[in-house]
Amino acid sequence: MKHMQSENKLKNSISSLANAMLSFVKNLVSGFFRLSKRVQLLTLAVLLLLVLGIGVRIYNYYLAQARSENFSVQLVSTINPDVGGDESVLSFPGRLDPYLNAPIYSRVNGYMRKWYKDIGSEVKSGELLGKIESPDVDQQLQQAKSDLIAAKGKEEFAFISYQRWKNLVVVDAVSKQELDQKRTEYETNKSLRQIAEANLVKAQTFSEYKNIPAPFDGFVDSNTKCNTV
Repeated sequence: MKHMQSENKLKNSISSLANAMLSFVKNLVSGFFRLSKRVQLLTLAVLLLLVLGIGVRIYNYYLAQARSENFSVQLVSTINPDVGGDESVLSFPGRLDPYLNAPIYSRVNGYMRKWYKDIGSEVKSGELLGKIESPDVDQQLQQAKSDLIAAKGKEEFAFISYQRWKNLVVVDAVSKQELDQKRTEYETNKSLRQIAEANLVKAQTFSEYKNIPAPFDGFVDSNTKCNTV
């Protein structure tokens, strides 16, 4: 609005100035030829200056108007939106802690013979992780086997002797006391055989401890732990 008012004032000023100049020129022309040559030259110089001034003012006016029109139009850059795909991925740092963490230890003395699962391996419950070499446990197992064989032999011999003494006591070849002694020897060796069998089972159980199984499904995160998530 202010721009239009300034423009109207400028136009009115130029119109008034043009009318005044026109009136002045008319009066000047009517008396121009009555003036001397010197005055005529001065008059022409003044007229030229006036014309140049008016021309410069008009030029500046239209130049300012053109500039204001250019600045009034703002140029912007536009783009066409595209539908995004699934390529956008948000990555955040984090740490995964196991739900269950079970340190695994050996129940027998010895040294590691072989480790079947490396760190990061997935394992199932009961799957063999490693095996321990234990000479003491192997020796105890072998001793238990030998003791059982010897106990069975003694039991068998005592049973044969007892059966023989039973036949002899019928014909009074031996006394009943001797028969009772043979029966006691047989029952004693029978008990020793049962003890040897129990010792063998115990030795076999300890020998199984040389195998290290996974306690549950999970992943190995060190040489002594098994984790589940």
